[in-house]
Amino acid sequence: MARGLAARGVIGQDRVETLRQRYGSDDYRAASGVMRGVLVRTLAEDYAAPLAALRCPVELVWGDDDTAAPLAVAQQLQHELGNSHLVVCPGAGHLTPLTVPGELRAAIGRLKP
Repeated sequence: MARGLAARGVIGQDRVETLRQRYGSDDYRAASGVMRGVLVRTLAEDYAAPLAALRCPVELVWGDDDTAAPLAVAQQLQHELGNSHLVVCPGAGHLTPLTVPGELRAAIGRLKP
């Protein structure tokens, strides 16, 4: 809404940035310039077709306290991917490689031939 108001000259870019800092994700608030644009484009991409084409097993390792990509996202992915396994890590947030590296290693181990 703020972008639309700014485009019509109702509010200024300073106000838009204040709203972005208040309501944007941690990643968005930390990004600036070119990186902010890359983040926005990446999040807007549609991965439905490539995901539907996957035929290999997929391991999903997710934190139940992930606010950037909530557990519901993983559950939807698991539903859409026929051959997938979801591990939910209690108390883990968005940075699972840092907070639950053992779960990631175990997931990779399950995929070994």
